[in-house]
Amino acid sequence: MKTTHEAEVIATTYTGWNNLIIRKEQIVDEAIVTEARENWHDSKLKIERQEFFDAINWLKNNNLVPKGSGKEVN
Repeated sequence: MKTTHEAEVIATTYTGWNNLIIRKEQIVDEAIVTEARENWHDSKLKIERQEFFDAINWLKNNNLVPKGSGKEVN
């Protein structure tokens, strides 16, 4: 991560992904992006979808895949 913007996208992606696991929903990249971008806060809609796909890859490449622990974040 190089900027606070990147940190925001990665953290939101991680949390959205974790929420899907907690809810036992199908985990595919498109669902993660939709959860983290479209279903989150209107401010996330200003961020390009590709940034969320990049965040998924970053999380996977850095072994930071969520496990569904904790409580769902809304």
